[in-house]
Amino acid sequence: LIIISDKKRHVENGKNVITANKALIAKHGAALAKLAEEKLKKSLSNNIEQAKNNSKKASDDACNLGKIKNIRFEYKQAVDYFQEAIRLDSENIECYNEIGAIYIALGKPQEAIQYFEVFKNKLDLQPNKQLKHRIFKFQMQSTNLVD
Repeated sequence: LIIISDKKRHVENGKNVITANKALIAKHGAALAKLAEEKLKKSLSNNIEQAKNNSKKASDDACNLGKIKNIRFEYKQAVDYFQEAIRLDSENIECYNEIGAIYIALGKPQEAIQYFEVFKNKLDLQPNKQLKHRIFKFQMQSTNLVD
């Protein structure tokens, strides 16, 4: 009988502890959730920024690999790398120009024009547009795409 009564007392104590914990969670849960949310938002923001930076670095690496392939006249692989660079960072405008130049070398002026147009449009959004447009016009003239 004493054992049964001790068990009942322990069960009652356990229920009281659970009830007390539920009350604490209810009381402090909202504050903890808010704190957790703030920390997660900050972490997410930092991770997004880090991913952007890593994406730009990866884009630069892919662009540089494309240049190496281009120098070796491995145009298909060069275009693949330049397109990967663009996929990673669509603002890596140099790659549009590089692809256009490759298509000129391959005798595909229509494909080249498409990439040169994107290059030019993205140049419009860059600072120091006049100098860049002179460079663009020179490139177009040197490839006989404009007069």
